Amino acid sequence: MCVKTFLISLIFIILIVNCKIVVFYGIYNSASESVPNNNLNWFECVCWCQETNACLLVFWNESSQNCNVVYSNSSKYLANMYYTNEETDNEIALKTNFSNCYDAIEFLKNRYISCQSGYSRKFRLDYTVCMKRLKYASSLSFSQAVENCENEGAYITGSENNNERISIANIYNDYVKTNSSTWIGLTRNNQGNFVWTDPWITGNGSIVWADGHPIDGNHCASLQSNTSLFQSNNCDSSPCNSLTYCPSIVMCVKLIG
Repeated sequence: MCVKTFLISLIFIILIVNCKIVVFYGIYNSASESVPNNNLNWFECVCWCQETNACLLVFWNESSQNCNVVYSNSSKYLANMYYTNEETDNEIALKTNFSNCYDAIEFLKNRYISCQSGYSRKFRLDYTVCMKRLKYASSLSFSQAVENCENEGAYITGSENNNERISIANIYNDYVKTNSSTWIGLTRNNQGNFVWTDPWITGNGSIVWADGHPIDGNHCASLQSNTSLFQSNNCDSSPCNSLTYCPSIVMCVKLIG
């Protein structure tokens, strides 16, 4: 019997059917691996997959009103799924083997749900996040960087640990001048201490300052392109000259899902 129950997560809204099949808003990229089943509506399609051993997942294409089936012999389905949102009206139902619904959610977030197009997935101590690099022809202020990430539904990223700090630097180092830097979600608070504005950072172990930094009076921070070290910046990014690491890149971060 196929029974629907609803569960609201802080990450996304999903539909659980007995915790054996999980439905979430997403797109399956490889139509060549799927077989359309035009005789079923979406709920019937989900129930059919749940009760059919050979079915691995089904997905719904709102524009064609088709239920599409991916069978268990597929080897590439992990790379073909990514989470979207409710507004797309495209859904994926994926079989799981969990009796606990929350375990099923965590499994999906960490293993199956890819980041949206243009984002890369990063694993942190307590969170799985998606990052996207935004590059500009000239330097931009910290407030502009914040606004640009907010337009993506994201924050300016911090760095969870030294490996992530170096990884962020390496992502953009090949694309910029040696005197460039990327804004980091790290600002000085009213007590004069630098704190993360990235809400998904645990600890301060990755804050490694370049020589002479932080500078009194500078309340924002960026990551130097060729040293992977932090420097303090005027939040307006000026003055900016050949002797300054000019913030011309921002790395945005959001939770997966």
